[in-house]
Amino acid sequence: MKKNTMLIFIIMLIIISTPFVYKRIKVRNVYDEIYYDSSKASDRGPSKRSSFGKVEGVSQKPMFLPQFSEIAKGEIIRELYMDEYLIKPIQNLSITANNGSKELTISFSVLVSEDMLIVFMNDYDVKTKKIVKKIYFYDKLNSTILDGQEDVSLLLKEFEISESQLNEWYKKGITDQVLKDWFSVYKSRFSNDNLGSYEIESNWISQ
Repeated sequence: MKKNTMLIFIIMLIIISTPFVYKRIKVRNVYDEIYYDSSKASDRGPSKRSSFGKVEGVSQKPMFLPQFSEIAKGEIIRELYMDEYLIKPIQNLSITANNGSKELTISFSVLVSEDMLIVFMNDYDVKTKKIVKKIYFYDKLNSTILDGQEDVSLLLKEFEISESQLNEWYKKGITDQVLKDWFSVYKSRFSNDNLGSYEIESNWISQ
């Protein structure tokens, strides 16, 4: 009888602990947390908000992108910040969860002249646990994206943007804005001192 009771207890313990263990394995870093939380969001009701919905300055409801969702074979949900709530000089900050490709993209821009923006893309792949950092320029006057290696290198030189300046802007957008807000509204097991385990690849083009 004691053996049967012990066996039942062990089985129940396994059943109860399995979701917790699975979550610990699945969520290896803060970007996993943000992805799985954001991917549950929808524009179909207030109860479907991600945790970013609690952040002051984030739009009242997330943006659902059905035209891209069909291509990606999964929902794409984007949370948008209002510029007046962002740390200067950060603009146009958005957090996009792609359920089809299992990717999280954090993007923002900085105005470097009256008509030119530099755009930062922080693409995180949930499957590979890898972040790819990219930059490109956007010509507002001609509505043109300039993302070729030669164009980006020339524009970095033209506007005298150093690698240290890129790192400073990146820190303001990612660490000082997004992650700070995340830790303020979500009970995370990570922190700025311990973001978890992931790989970073930088495609920034130096001068």
